[in-house]
Amino acid sequence: EGPLTVVAMAIPYPGRPEKLFNEGIEVALSETPASRGLAPDAKTLDMIGTYLLRRRTPSAFEVIRVSRDGFLAEGTVSNFFWIEGNKLMTPSLEVGILPGISRGLVLELAASVGLFLTEVKASPLTLQDATEVFLTSTSVGLMPVRRMNVIPDPSANRPAGMLAITKNWPVPGPATKLLAGVFEEFRREWCGD
Repeated sequence: EGPLTVVAMAIPYPGRPEKLFNEGIEVALSETPASRGLAPDAKTLDMIGTYLLRRRTPSAFEVIRVSRDGFLAEGTVSNFFWIEGNKLMTPSLEVGILPGISRGLVLELAASVGLFLTEVKASPLTLQDATEVFLTSTSVGLMPVRRMNVIPDPSANRPAGMLAITKNWPVPGPATKLLAGVFEEFRREWCGD
């Protein structure tokens, strides 16, 4: 006996939201740095920062954050990927993101669809060269991003142009569609449905 150290919840998986997958989602890119508190590698229930950030972007499905050093990081409840040619790009764990379960699976499956994996410390401006963007999370699997808008940091002492990105991508893009197919096939085999 001792203090409670783990809390786990299980709910039935309703399946990937096909309408959202086919139409893609809108995300917001926040230039306010992500903060994971004292344990950057822990998934916690401390969601106040997430709630405050999401209140500023009610139309966005997810908010993508930057690290304290200004590199692309992760979503509030997801991991983030983009495609450049035949390269699958994702933020490196070194920027302080969680190594999500779905992220890990995508990293393992990338080569099976002809993508070369690159984990990077990348500026948000890198996304101007992206041909496809998607998120991963256990609840939605792979979810294509069709549009990204920027939420400027009101406390930043610089011109607003640093993250002047409003970008649209085709959804689902061909690489995202291939990767999502093998991802869902693996999930069905593993989960037995």
